[in-house]
Amino acid sequence: MSIQTVAPNVLMPKNLGPRQEMSRQQPIGSCLGGGRGVSAVFVLALLIQGVAGLTFRGLYADGAPFVTHIMENQSFMIFAPSRWMSNAIAEVPVVSAIKLGIASPQLAALIFSVTTNVLPGVIFLLSGAALPPVERQFFVFPAIVYFAGTLATQFASVTEGLVAIPYVWLVLYLILFGQLSALRFSLILLLSVGCLRLHEAMSFLGPLLFAAVWLRWRDATLTSLAQFAFGLTLLAILASAIVGTYWVLFPYAPEERALFISQSLQQQWWLYVPGTGCNLPAVLGLLAGISIIACIAVPNISRVSVVSFGIIATVLAVAAFWADALTVPAAQFYARHNAAFMSFPLMILVLVARFVRGTANRLTAPPVQKIVMILGVTVSLWHIQATEKWSTFFSHFRTVLDLNSGIIPSDMLLRPPGTRPAHLAAKMIWSWTNPDLSILALPRRCITSIIANPQPLNWYYNLQDPTTLPRIPGLAYTYLLPPDRQGTACPPS
Repeated sequence: MSIQTVAPNVLMPKNLGPRQEMSRQQPIGSCLGGGRGVSAVFVLALLIQGVAGLTFRGLYADGAPFVTHIMENQSFMIFAPSRWMSNAIAEVPVVSAIKLGIASPQLAALIFSVTTNVLPGVIFLLSGAALPPVERQFFVFPAIVYFAGTLATQFASVTEGLVAIPYVWLVLYLILFGQLSALRFSLILLLSVGCLRLHEAMSFLGPLLFAAVWLRWRDATLTSLAQFAFGLTLLAILASAIVGTYWVLFPYAPEERALFISQSLQQQWWLYVPGTGCNLPAVLGLLAGISIIACIAVPNISRVSVVSFGIIATVLAVAAFWADALTVPAAQFYARHNAAFMSFPLMILVLVARFVRGTANRLTAPPVQKIVMILGVTVSLWHIQATEKWSTFFSHFRTVLDLNSGIIPSDMLLRPPGTRPAHLAAKMIWSWTNPDLSILALPRRCITSIIANPQPLNWYYNLQDPTTLPRIPGLAYTYLLPPDRQGTACPPS
């Protein structure tokens, strides 16, 4: 039952233009043009991320330490207090599985990997589900963020912003679109409270949510209960913006500010890592943005813009299967703020398109949607080859663990020199997570071998003292024992 009793047209903005009125009477397909195509490409991209998760790609970078600490504590691993909600949402499936009796670290790692790879896309899809059928063309905006921003950092799926940004988009679309029923108000209020410790990006995205609530409140006749709910939502969003700003000014760790300022803004490692290569999905996102602006500003060259972008993007995506300089996982980690930054102007455009007459058709025109579709397909092609390269490296990592015992120097992963596995290992090794990945890579209860971190970065664990390693129930660290004594030191099955 709705908690506002108004005529149906009162729920729409007061200054509806001819486009919106006409869209109420047109079939969905004629309204959306290529909207169905964007959704289809989005689902395809999401499925590809699911396959990536099944290859344990979610263990890249900080992913492996997150899993080992979750297994050790049998609870959530909240690394950054400013991103408590983002961490909790991403870790709910694996923590729930542990509470239900899952004891295998490898199975927990698989659940974590799949979850972190598919969850951002699933939340984005929920934002699309929040749209009424006649407004589905607005899904093109979160699709751009997913293809150009999220998938430009998805290789490092442990980054908290991958969950936080679609979360904000979901809240925005729940506020702006659809009938304000009791259920919808409840979701808006609940999710708004969840923004309080969602991510530092709330410092600049929070004010846009505040504006969305204000604009929707202004253009709807609400009951006193609904007004009270909207008031609480405004307070929660305002508080989340303040909290987000605090964590920007006073980061939880000094290296966070250094990472953001130096590698994101000054050195721009999210786009290109010197001596290694470029982040092709980020490059394709930039090219897509230029093409979209051209289509909107000069409609007469729309066809040329679409075709040109399609050719360039396809050539680059296919080239990535052979040119390893176009696959740089570290650059994806440094691109973790991209989705947040591009969401700021795109959310402003959503507000404009929602409340300014005649804007939405131009911003979501068929040429724009075609560019977004091409972007989604080509970025997904990149992820296919990137996942294959990760699988090759991960298989090599497992082989080194299986064929050796004791503490294995990290340069063993770079042998034999000149081979493809060794070449990929140089790209995939993270500076301090080899021991954690060693714990999770093989289905074993007895850790007879462990790969050290590159020197001199063995500071996180002291491998000569196994008590410094994660104390995971059911596992025994026997890698320091002679091979003939390792079997008897293992816990019983």
